[in-house]
Amino acid sequence: MALTKDQILGAVDFKYEEVDVPEWGGSVRLRGLSASERDEFEASIGVTQDLTNMRSRLVVNCLTDEEGNRLFKNSEAKQLGDKNANVVNRLFDMCRHLSGMSDDDLGIAEGN
Repeated sequence: MALTKDQILGAVDFKYEEVDVPEWGGSVRLRGLSASERDEFEASIGVTQDLTNMRSRLVVNCLTDEEGNRLFKNSEAKQLGDKNANVVNRLFDMCRHLSGMSDDDLGIAEGN
């Protein structure tokens, strides 16, 4: 039987992942992006090819509390970008996985 509009819109379909971050003394909770959030993020890097703080810009979109509320505002990406690159990159990779993003989606090519 085909789903109704209400069933589709009412489905809880976000993936969450708890990631241990021993460097920070605990774990964090990540959520995959919504389709609209992903489009907005990709547009922010695609139009200008601005990769500045790309990893932290994605991670701030995905870090949530236990209720699924974002921990950071977009404007705080620079602060997160000042943290350990290994940690941010590990979280970035998990955010990409949860959001179904590939290198090609982000315009990341070998040699860049």
